[in-house]
Amino acid sequence: KFFEEEETIWGGVDLKFDIAVLHNHNIALGGTWYDARVMSKLYDESALRVHGLKQLAKKYLGVEMREFKTLTPGTKNPSLEEALAYDPITVAEYARDDAARSYQLCLFFAQHLAKLFWQGNESMLDFYEKFEEPFTHTLVGMEQRGILVNQDKLKLIEVQIEQERSMLQDKFEAIVKGTINLNSPDQVGNLFFKKLGYEPTIFTETMRCMMCQRKTTKANNYNCRLHGNDLLEKVPATNAQVLRDLAEKGGSPEAAALLRYRKIDTIWKTFIPNLKKIGADGRIR
Repeated sequence: KFFEEEETIWGGVDLKFDIAVLHNHNIALGGTWYDARVMSKLYDESALRVHGLKQLAKKYLGVEMREFKTLTPGTKNPSLEEALAYDPITVAEYARDDAARSYQLCLFFAQHLAKLFWQGNESMLDFYEKFEEPFTHTLVGMEQRGILVNQDKLKLIEVQIEQERSMLQDKFEAIVKGTINLNSPDQVGNLFFKKLGYEPTIFTETMRCMMCQRKTTKANNYNCRLHGNDLLEKVPATNAQVLRDLAEKGGSPEAAALLRYRKIDTIWKTFIPNLKKIGADGRIR
């Protein structure tokens, strides 16, 4: 009953995870949900690469929080027996700080979003309360219900993806007259900028020795330990932006084909395997 009261305001960081844990114990979290992770992205999405509890606490509260791995030396996922052997005071302090910093961050972002303009006489906190908070409820409901996947249709898509992926791989191997790893920036760079002769448009922060081909970075002052720094060359980037420029502005059919390969390779490696992870009711969560 304590968790399910509708008058309570709950605060957390990635609160949806906690809601899922409670759901596993047949507890439906009621009330209003303030999620500092979502609020931080509304406040300044570009401020951090990862909007996690420890990153947010360090940036906005000036607090360096303890890492979980320091509680569990030698094992990432401790067994119950291993966990019970940890110092209870240390574990309690860790749990306390998790809750306290989450609460402080929710207060921080609520105060600062209230000062950011959204529209009319409404602030970004109004936006959060009208759209983001209800949307979290929607996402929770979707995850709990699960998504029904037509496995027969998925198998057909998988066959089509595998065939096209294999065809594109064969196409590039015909160009190089051998094998090529299309996910290797070095091999792709050699293909486009040496064999095919395209002009690089963007360079990485890495340099390469022309004698031994070893890469060197700013951290070691761009210095090859075998040949010094007199024979270094810039390493061209082969990211999506470069390939799009080559395909659209340079008219490169190879760049267009590689963009397509990378897209379907991601589907083949990431999406299809995860869509197969269905529960007993045929749904994924």
